[in-house]
Amino acid sequence: MASFVVALVAALAAVAAVAYARGQKVAADRSATASERAATAAELSAKAALTAEERALRSEQDMAAMQARLVTSEVIYPTPSEEVQGFDFLRIEVKNHSDAPVHLPRIAELRNSSAWVTGFQIGWKVVEDYTDSYRDPEVLGPGESHRFPAEFVIDESKLPKGATWEPTAVVISFTDARGVRWRRTGNEEPRREL
Repeated sequence: MASFVVALVAALAAVAAVAYARGQKVAADRSATASERAATAAELSAKAALTAEERALRSEQDMAAMQARLVTSEVIYPTPSEEVQGFDFLRIEVKNHSDAPVHLPRIAELRNSSAWVTGFQIGWKVVEDYTDSYRDPEVLGPGESHRFPAEFVIDESKLPKGATWEPTAVVISFTDARGVRWRRTGNEEPRREL
C-alpha cells in the first residue's frame, strides 16, 4: 500500500507539473500576444503620427506655393502690323493673378525644341525694348503684368534639323510676398529656388 501511495503522489506531482508547465506556456503565449499587440499598436500609432506629420508638411508646402501658382507666363507673338514695322521680337508676358505683390519677376530661361538656352547666350535672349523707358519691373502688383521682349539671336539656318525657332517653354523666377524665391516652367508646379 505504501508503494501505491508513493506512486499516486508521484503521479499527482507529475500531473501538477504538466498543468503548471501548460499554465506557464499559456501565460507566456498571452504575454507574447499582448506584447505583439502593443508593438503593433505602437507601430501603427507611429505610422499615423508620421502620416499626419507628412500631411501637415504637404499642406504647408501647398499653402506656400499657393501664390506662386498664380504667377503665369505666356509667349506673345508679334502681330502682322508689328512685323511690317520691323518689330519682329516676341514678348514674354508675366502676369500676377494673385492678390499680393510679387518681386523681381524675371525670365530665367527660354526653351526651344533643340535645347535649353540658359543665360541667353545662344538662341533666345531678353532684350531691351526699342523705347528708352524699358526696365525690368521690381514689383508686379495684384493683377499686373509685364511684357519682356525677346529676340532670336542665332541664324535660323544654323538650327539643328527638326528644331524650330519658336520657344516651347518659358521659365520664370520671382519672389512671392513672403520672401520665397520661386521658379516656374510654363504651367508646371512652381518649385522653390534654393
